[in-house]
Amino acid sequence: MSYLLKYLRAALVPVCIALAATGDADIFSAIMMIAAIVAIYLMPKDNGSLFFAGALIYALCFSWLAGTLERFGGFPATVAFLLFLLFIFLSALQMVFFGALFRAEIYPRFFRQLGLVFPLAWTGVDFLMPKMFPWTPAHFLLAIKPVALLASVVGPYGLTFLCCWAAENSIRGILEFQRKGKMKRFALTFTIITLSCSFGYYLQVRLDHVTQHAQRISVALVQGNLSTETKGKSSYLKANLAEYVRLSEKRNVDLLVWPESVMSTWTPVNMENIRDTKYDPFPEQAVSLIYGVLSYEQRSKDELAKLESELGRPLTRQDMERVFHWYNSAFVLDPVGGVAGVYHKRALMPLGEYLPFEESFPWVRSLSPQSGRFSVGHIAEPVRLQIQPRGGELEVPVEVRSGLLVCYEDLLSALSVDYVRRGANILVNVTNDAWYGQTAAPYQHELLASWRAVETGRVLLRATNTGATAGIMPDGTAVGGLPIFTAAVSELEVPLLSHVTFYVAGGHWLEVIPSFVLLLLLFGGFIVGRQKGFSK
Repeated sequence: MSYLLKYLRAALVPVCIALAATGDADIFSAIMMIAAIVAIYLMPKDNGSLFFAGALIYALCFSWLAGTLERFGGFPATVAFLLFLLFIFLSALQMVFFGALFRAEIYPRFFRQLGLVFPLAWTGVDFLMPKMFPWTPAHFLLAIKPVALLASVVGPYGLTFLCCWAAENSIRGILEFQRKGKMKRFALTFTIITLSCSFGYYLQVRLDHVTQHAQRISVALVQGNLSTETKGKSSYLKANLAEYVRLSEKRNVDLLVWPESVMSTWTPVNMENIRDTKYDPFPEQAVSLIYGVLSYEQRSKDELAKLESELGRPLTRQDMERVFHWYNSAFVLDPVGGVAGVYHKRALMPLGEYLPFEESFPWVRSLSPQSGRFSVGHIAEPVRLQIQPRGGELEVPVEVRSGLLVCYEDLLSALSVDYVRRGANILVNVTNDAWYGQTAAPYQHELLASWRAVETGRVLLRATNTGATAGIMPDGTAVGGLPIFTAAVSELEVPLLSHVTFYVAGGHWLEVIPSFVLLLLLFGGFIVGRQKGFSK
């Protein structure tokens, strides 16, 4: 019976996290994640319980992954399922590593007295653990705005640290009061929580003031709802574009945004104007347009010479695919078809846009023949676009400096932070999440992406093919959201912001501190252990 109870206690963690992660980013989701943090602290810390909990977390929250690998990567169902099991196994190790560090005798006495062991062990491992889909418990607290806005200072991992510290010290404070009648720890914890929330409220008031006085532009986010069966096939190209043109016609806005790879005709990178060419997705376009496109450019002479050297022979017609760089891109057009800027995706999705280790093991291509051979982009500057008044909200010309992100890239803080440092006044993400189907994945993607707006203090525009399309305000609120798998358009008035959050200015380095301290303690423990061994 005790064995069963132990695993039932361990199962509370994945159940709470699954309830938080598979629904909307609302108060219930936040409460469930807070309960999960408490359950992690209270659960048994043996390796079996921890691995069981970790495996169940990823099996429940990422149950859509096997189907996505089959549709997106083209893997056979059996191979996709085996890859999903491997993903679960590797991801579950995070819980085991956390438990080992939680139990380790490497912490100074005052660390335990101050309740720092749990937050250090959890956040340190959480930050260091490689993840295909980077998430941390604080990501699910978006509905509690005074708490969420603390991420504009310390980031989501810093917020997770604070939550873990509050959980440990609240529980220990209650127990100390029950057993000894002492209120000191509980009172201190309550005071720090109150001060933190008060500071978050101050950040919200200040952000509201900045937003209200910012210059605004009108945008239309177009969600065409193209199926995975028709999108990207040349026989459906005209029909697919016609659907986006139909939804976009006569929109009296300053900027149109279409999703990822809407234009699947391979387009040369170096075009200066696409009007009246076969690469023009919207010949009647009279407003600025950002859209996803597949693009290419020929490799440089040095790159071709290196390729011939690696092959050990001259290039032939059979090598034509290798002669070019192929990109998953976003193009920015002005109202007359001029190319104002181009961006190529920098963070490619493994098993979909490229096959890891293919150069060393060419046979892996036979497992996933549909996987792409995309090149990594290197453009990091925001795209600058001059918007002229059109008789609406905008009264004077304004420069829109767009930090462009393609699909998965809106999950990576570093890209958005770098854009804002380079002067971006808005973030724009073009995405195609049709591969996920009717699952929780599109909502999870939107939730995790929302934190780029909070961290940077910028509006994040998300134009997706099938959802979830929305504008994310700098406090994480989604506005103008469209139902998934519906052809529709969301028209919004959004502010162009130029203030710099503490997180962008340098606060993102605070997220590294728990991992750095943990590694120092591990190194110190290793040295002490070796010295004891030598003394014996």
